Amino acid sequence: MVTIFHAADLHLGMRFLRKTDEVRNRLIQDRFDALTTIVHTANQESADFLVLAGDLFDTIQVGVQDTIVPTVNILSTFQGEAVLVLPGNHDFYEAKQAGEVALPLWTRFGRAAANHPKIHVFTEAAVLSFEIADTKINFFPGICRSRHSPENAIGWIRAVEKDPNALNIGIAHGNVDGYGLDQEGRYFNMTEQELRDSGVDFTLLGHIHVPFPTQKEVLAKPVFFMPGTTAQSAMGRRGTGSYWKIQCDGKNFQRAELRVSSEIEHLDWSNKVVNSGADINQLIAEMELLPEGKCLLRLNVSGRLSSVELNDFRNRIQALKGRFIELDYADSIILNIDEAFINANYTQNSVAYKILSKLNEEDSEGLALQVAYDLIRQK
Repeated sequence: MVTIFHAADLHLGMRFLRKTDEVRNRLIQDRFDALTTIVHTANQESADFLVLAGDLFDTIQVGVQDTIVPTVNILSTFQGEAVLVLPGNHDFYEAKQAGEVALPLWTRFGRAAANHPKIHVFTEAAVLSFEIADTKINFFPGICRSRHSPENAIGWIRAVEKDPNALNIGIAHGNVDGYGLDQEGRYFNMTEQELRDSGVDFTLLGHIHVPFPTQKEVLAKPVFFMPGTTAQSAMGRRGTGSYWKIQCDGKNFQRAELRVSSEIEHLDWSNKVVNSGADINQLIAEMELLPEGKCLLRLNVSGRLSSVELNDFRNRIQALKGRFIELDYADSIILNIDEAFINANYTQNSVAYKILSKLNEEDSEGLALQVAYDLIRQK
């Protein structure tokens, strides 16, 4: 049995500049923790290969000591046959040009990994072969050599003669028509037919941060796998970090299982509405059901509440902040200006009392009443 752990889009070195120091440090560490989880689990389950299908790093300018060395330290603990690293569009492969002072990313990475021969970075379009228990495995890499490209990197694979008795696996990074957004055709776009025509048994992809196939257990061989990202980073991007465990019996695909690498979620609840105490209780209950300490939540709330309800609601939201890595809260809730509110806040003979009372009787939707109240408050 050949076992492959397939991950992509780790984006190590992502800086999260808009976050507070505490949140930033938590998210940076979570990406390293996700890689550690994958390697540790691969070792426990005797994986033969760890394939990283692009964007191991967030940029080609990541630091050596704070990002490259910790990454190599984690990868060097893999106990299987090889760690196979494909440069993606964020961490594309570039050769050093004459006169350049700074060393390219993968040169710096190679120096850091010099004492770890199991770590292999693809730098050229050539087949890399292994043999595991009488099974020959051929890997066909499609390397990104720039941040953007109107052409994909898998064209050469189709022309190469394939060993019919070997397990032939493509590795590529880029968009797939119909599965991701690339309207301008800038991200090494591939079609499903091109992937079929490449002649490999299946292709391990990176770039799209959503897993494919969509089911967590796969028993029929797909044309390609997308693992999603190992740790989510975008608000509203559903799901946790993920990767694939893929098993083949010789050349024959057996099964694949989607695993969790990071439990942190970035949730966007931008359209919540509360108009009553029952609505408040429902929203608070939904928030309390989220896993504590594992969510960043953007919460924008609209609606209409009494002053008592509004104060209670905001206090309850404040009390829940500690449950979240980050709670970004804002509301545009309109104050429910009813008879009780007017009587409690204005004397009966005042001009404000008379105006608001009159509008409360005549303005069924409360829009004019709200405008009048806002103008009175400004004086």
